[in-house]
Amino acid sequence: MVLCHAWKRRGEMAERSKALDFYFVDTWELSDVNGTELADAFIMCGILYGLRSGTERDSRIDYAYNLYTYALC
Repeated sequence: MVLCHAWKRRGEMAERSKALDFYFVDTWELSDVNGTELADAFIMCGILYGLRSGTERDSRIDYAYNLYTYALC
């Protein structure tokens, strides 16, 4: 999974690719998130979680997006 800033659009992009050739299988346009406010992100059970801090042990989850239903959680 690749999470990157969408330069020409407002927001972030999440893309799932094949492991061997990096061919993009799925792309999600996350226009409702400001990438400068997220320090780190991870995916668990199809939910993309965005963290406020990448260094604090008890960091707060500020963003959650369901990659199956294409909706905020």
